[in-house]
Amino acid sequence: MHIKNLFKNLPDFDIPKTFKNTNDYFGYLVADGIYKRYVEKEDFPPDCWEEIKKRAEYEIDVIFKMNNSQAGLLNYFLIIADYVDWAKFYNIPVGPGFGTAPGSIIAYALGITNIDPLKYNLLFERFINPERTCVPDFDIVVSSENRDKLIKYIKEKYGEDHVVHIGNYRDSLHPSSLVISRLPLIDIVNHLKKIGLLKFDLIGLTALDVIKDTEELICQRGGEYVDFSIENIPENDEATFTMLGNGDNLDIFMLNSKRLQEILKEAKPKTIQELITIMLLYRPGLLDNLFQYIAAKNGEASVSYPDPELEDVLKETYGIITCHEQFLQVVNIIAGYSYGKADNFRRALKKHNPKIIKKEREAFISCAVSRSYSNEKAKEIFDLLNNCVDFIFIKSHITAYMLITYQCAYLKANFLDEFIGAVVYSEGETSEKPGILSNGNL
Repeated sequence: MHIKNLFKNLPDFDIPKTFKNTNDYFGYLVADGIYKRYVEKEDFPPDCWEEIKKRAEYEIDVIFKMNNSQAGLLNYFLIIADYVDWAKFYNIPVGPGFGTAPGSIIAYALGITNIDPLKYNLLFERFINPERTCVPDFDIVVSSENRDKLIKYIKEKYGEDHVVHIGNYRDSLHPSSLVISRLPLIDIVNHLKKIGLLKFDLIGLTALDVIKDTEELICQRGGEYVDFSIENIPENDEATFTMLGNGDNLDIFMLNSKRLQEILKEAKPKTIQELITIMLLYRPGLLDNLFQYIAAKNGEASVSYPDPELEDVLKETYGIITCHEQFLQVVNIIAGYSYGKADNFRRALKKHNPKIIKKEREAFISCAVSRSYSNEKAKEIFDLLNNCVDFIFIKSHITAYMLITYQCAYLKANFLDEFIGAVVYSEGETSEKPGILSNGNL
């Protein structure tokens, strides 16, 4: 079934009467969000405005064109933005945005994600590819403890008989997805796309509960901590990175393993970006690259690039292609493909069909040669891309995870008692939430 049949079955999102139509309202929300996310910040550099404006205009143009051919896409954005905003308003922890959505400045402006795609060099085309029909990937992660409250809000807003949990291939409950439909849902079958229904992922994450509970305990200290918020912590906290570099990773989300303890000791990350790179390379098939990265980072190995033109793209990873985003950028620079076409190229290579690979190889080399690269260099870079395509992952997704990881690490490094108290409660070792005793201890 064509993708437009998915969006057309969504309920219409009610917009204020002061706006002529959904397009106008959507445009207003984006403009307002861009202003709040960037311009209102005290440290906003004016020379970045053109880049922000260009990116936002490009994305909204793609989204509006897609909505013209697949009516209902704007409703999809607005429905998600609404229930994420509701959760935040009622103090329900929401993740920074998972999947490919953090690659969108529009999702960031609408508050669906909390990751600046420009800051982390994330690409919109891994979220929505203008050259390929696909459903935008929104994975909304919320507090496990409060997830049911959010589901209740959604059911109340759209009607109990318009919202259902999804069954998987065994017809058992899938705890992380909902269907929201324009029409009442009497029954549901396994393959949603065949009947024109779209799923909404709402994934409960205990780490968000740990962060929230730790926040509350810190606020109970009073004084300078009374308004403590995880949203206001520095991103370059020395105590946090010293702790991680010493291998003190126990109870930290995504890092709690003996193997990662040793890697952290060797890598000694100093920034969130370095944590992202480590986790991108901590994957089957890429461990040799991880050790190469660590050696280069520690000045124990020389750094080389597949081509001098790729230095800007690969500098932060010491010449190693670590993620989909870098893959697309390399293809764009060498062969001149648009990011959308480059993503189609990536998908084609992953099929491992000899005929398709031969065709893609010839086209890639031809385009590279036409851009003044030698035939040998074009072949070398094609082989590099073909060899890494199965192992690299989406940077936008790992970035979201690492932001939560950093928050947990920061809390452990700076507020150990409160953090451990929250962890113990989350693991069910106590039935009562920890509080501050009269002696100041948990």
